[in-house]
Amino acid sequence: MKLKTLILKNLRNEDLPEFNELVKQNNANILLQFANSRIPDLGNQLFNEIYNLKQRLESSIK
Repeated sequence: MKLKTLILKNLRNEDLPEFNELVKQNNANILLQFANSRIPDLGNQLFNEIYNLKQRLESSIK
């Protein structure tokens, strides 16, 4: 799952216009700072997504 998709799934509707403006700036640091301030467990969700991807890759290699 793309990072933007993961963030979008967890944002409130009122945060979407500001998020879309930040996406246009094409700056990952600003985007992550914004998302982290709006989504308390974003780090944990990112970790889980990366871990699941790792598991899928390992199982496809075997």
